[in-house]
Amino acid sequence: MSKRLASYDNLLDGDLIAVDRAGVGRNGRAVLAVVEGAVTAKILRRKGDRVWLAPANSRENYPDIPFTEETEVWGVIAGVVRRYELE
Repeated sequence: MSKRLASYDNLLDGDLIAVDRAGVGRNGRAVLAVVEGAVTAKILRRKGDRVWLAPANSRENYPDIPFTEETEVWGVIAGVVRRYELE
């Protein structure tokens, strides 16, 4: 896995994700998307005419999600902020 994608393996519930709404969703870019009403972080994949969302978490065996007319990409993931408990 490339260094660029490795950081998305560590997204945790409660993390704040900074999204570049003007960012270009190129092949291999991490994006924030809405699929069937649920917001999800995925890797945008393209091969020929086929477009799909691949799991950003390589530690789990999540299926690819076909890109449909209902799929909405909010933008490219630009950064992540995590709050740590101090106590």
